[in-house]
Amino acid sequence: MSWGRALLLCAVMFVLSACASDPPPEPVPLATDLPEKNAEPPAPPSKNVQKQAASNPCRGLVQTSCVKLRGCEWVKNEKPANKDGQALIDYCRLKVASTAKK
Repeated sequence: MSWGRALLLCAVMFVLSACASDPPPEPVPLATDLPEKNAEPPAPPSKNVQKQAASNPCRGLVQTSCVKLRGCEWVKNEKPANKDGQALIDYCRLKVASTAKK
């Protein structure tokens, strides 16, 4: 075997062994990446949202409870997702007053 072939064989073996090695381990997060323990809690919802929730007894009910409660109706979505791909869930809401027929 000539020196050229031996050198080429060594180069090929080196490349193959480098490709077959395990990927490097994930880096350990730094202390600056971790959340603070004394972080402020999220701000409370505005007063308008609290008033809405208090005046809407149907909000957050499951289907069986919604159907039984007078003044509430269960809304079932016809499509499983909106045009952006977000899943639409069925929900309970106050019954809408019927409009006058023309």
